[in-house]
Amino acid sequence: MRFFVLTLLGVLLTPGFASCGEISTGIGSCGIDGWPAPCRWKSSSCRKPSPPSFAVYDRAAVQRVIDDYNTYASKVKDYQHCIDNEAARDVRNIRRSILDDAQKSVRNAEDELQRERSNLNTAISKYR
Repeated sequence: MRFFVLTLLGVLLTPGFASCGEISTGIGSCGIDGWPAPCRWKSSSCRKPSPPSFAVYDRAAVQRVIDDYNTYASKVKDYQHCIDNEAARDVRNIRRSILDDAQKSVRNAEDELQRERSNLNTAISKYR
């Protein structure tokens, strides 16, 4: 499991993945299953807009704060789309990395099994 988490973090921190998010716990490592700590994803490129100030002191300011709110609402929608898109890219990249590493682990286990079979045959060959 630790190998997987390190691989996962390596994928997320690899420069080749444009605008990928970050996974962390604040304590250094996390597990997809929540142990030793749950993984938390956050965007590394999307910026949440700051809410506007709604200071209304006269009638003239009413339209201004309505316009400010509408601008803010539009920026929030853009932020939400950015989060969705970045998360979807990260899921695709993580999936590919997990599958590649799983295949590599299976191949390595098979190679080791074949080496040990050969070692066994060598060890017993003189007694057959």
